[in-house]
Amino acid sequence: MAQASAADEFPEGFVSDAAHALRAIDDIQHAAAGLYESALDPSAQERMRRTLEPSRLAQAGQAASRVARLQIAAEGV
Repeated sequence: MAQASAADEFPEGFVSDAAHALRAIDDIQHAAAGLYESALDPSAQERMRRTLEPSRLAQAGQAASRVARLQIAAEGV
């Protein structure tokens, strides 16, 4: 039986959705670390504000939700 390629298994948009969600998590971690190290630094505070902007988080949440709903066929099924 031939193995399916990733393109066959994953729907269009999976990679960009996964990347978007992971990038948002990474941005939050970096912004939080920067704010922890320099709590009084206005640029660190602004970076955290931009990172936690509701519309940005909503888009990342939607992308993560689409990834979480993905069901990949079990091997051998």
